[in-house]
Amino acid sequence: MEEPDILVYISDYNKECEKVIQNLKKWKIPYETKNINENNHMKELQDKGIYGIPAMYSLGLLNNSCFLLQLIL
Repeated sequence: MEEPDILVYISDYNKECEKVIQNLKKWKIPYETKNINENNHMKELQDKGIYGIPAMYSLGLLNNSCFLLQLIL
């Protein structure tokens, strides 16, 4: 399996999150998701100062996740 380029924090039944995931799949960009409703992922995200989703982080190849998020939404 290919190493993910993007980490996406998502939530259940969120249209914006679904759109981000659809586009990452369409563009064949490897990604990993963390659902804020599971485990301790919400606190993990809040500890980074982020309080909204979808939130994306680059895990390597892509240098500007914020720009990528603007393109996806």
